Amino acid sequence: MNILEFGNKLLQQRVLPARGTSSITQVNDGSIIKVKKLENSPYEELYCWYNCKAHKLKNGGEIAFGWVLDFQKNMFHAQHHAVWISKENEYIDVTPSRNEETTFLIDGRAPFCYETYRHPPNFYYEPKKKLLGWGDIEKEEMEPDYYIGRPVSKDDPYIIELLGEHA
Repeated sequence: MNILEFGNKLLQQRVLPARGTSSITQVNDGSIIKVKKLENSPYEELYCWYNCKAHKLKNGGEIAFGWVLDFQKNMFHAQHHAVWISKENEYIDVTPSRNEETTFLIDGRAPFCYETYRHPPNFYYEPKKKLLGWGDIEKEEMEPDYYIGRPVSKDDPYIIELLGEHA
């Protein structure tokens, strides 16, 4: 299996938005693209949804929701993610990470819910064990079924500082 096959495997999974939100239709839904990083990003790691919202407020453009696709430690990994789309329709990952670019699967089935701070869990496939599931592999909490998680609260100091009244 390669990263494209893994992305297609994810597209075959049941993915639902958080209660109270709806799936969205995005340009290029279902496409796997390479997204360049924002040079000298002023944002913090692991806050992609909020970083994109702040960047959109400052620069216009749009936000695309989907998944970062990665292969590490002999396992395919998909993490829910957001990237910013410029006014020129260029996809840019404003959130810093260890990679120079992001392999991004555009997927509007489950956008991040800013009202309830909820998102889909990570999705994994371990080829040697044929293990496929949702959850947090680092904590060894894998679920065969899909669910919605809440990574942070509305009281997170970084989000309050970043977005102010728009949090």
